[in-house]
Amino acid sequence: MFNSLQGPQITIVLQTGFKYYVPEDVLCKLPFFALALRAGYRETLTKVVNLPEDDPELVRCLLQYLLTGEYQVPPSVEANTRTQNGDNKEPRIQLKLFHTSVLIIADKYLCDGLSRLAAINVRKVVLSPMAFVHYIVSVYEMTPRGSRFRIGYFAAYGFRDELLIIHPQWTSSSHTRASILRLLSPQSSEDEFAGALDRCPELAIDLLSVMTKGTKSVPLSIMQCPGAAKLFLFKHCKEFGAERPFNSTGEFVGVPWGWWKGQSRELERNRDSLEVLMGDLGLSTGN
Repeated sequence: MFNSLQGPQITIVLQTGFKYYVPEDVLCKLPFFALALRAGYRETLTKVVNLPEDDPELVRCLLQYLLTGEYQVPPSVEANTRTQNGDNKEPRIQLKLFHTSVLIIADKYLCDGLSRLAAINVRKVVLSPMAFVHYIVSVYEMTPRGSRFRIGYFAAYGFRDELLIIHPQWTSSSHTRASILRLLSPQSSEDEFAGALDRCPELAIDLLSVMTKGTKSVPLSIMQCPGAAKLFLFKHCKEFGAERPFNSTGEFVGVPWGWWKGQSRELERNRDSLEVLMGDLGLSTGN
């Protein structure tokens, strides 16, 4: 797919020795490759970029996105998500982890479009509570301390909506306590949860941090679009900019026509309506 394209070709050498030949203009869409190939480094002369630390399959997804605007899940991953009965229900942890791995490599090379696409694909794969715990343990094993994809990051700095892969209930002190209590019953689930935390002490520390400290205070507003007569909760995050509505799964709430025209008006904060709306979104008022 890559070799047939026109223009000066760059050789990408992977850890297995496998090589991709990719047009220079395509690679230079990303700052890392543009700097390596056009700033007088060795790669500028050799036109060879070595990526010994990156998984070849993830590099393929990165290059595929640069060329087509999307990426494909390899057949081996699709097969691993199927149960013995041949259906596509749980366990689907491997599929979710693959999309997470794509998100991590996209974040590493500052490929914003691929980051957003992979985050959306991550959120589409729904897991049971215990399967989600095992997924989070694997995410911790894939990422360094302080990574934006860990629970501790969201607990300390709040949400980045577009890259949200952690369910909001795991970033709220009261919801985290409730989720853990559900996981501690019955006994079999308690043993499995304890084993997961024993495998990943850093996750246990972050969960404890969430329960004791909570998240930073973020102002909330209830808005109504007169064209649709629907309520929306806006979370205004000064640290990360965009003011976007979201629901409990991290998906963006559809904004009806008329909102962007500035026709919306702020509603009076009626406590009953607020609590119902917050509950629907998987959040709490913090009051």
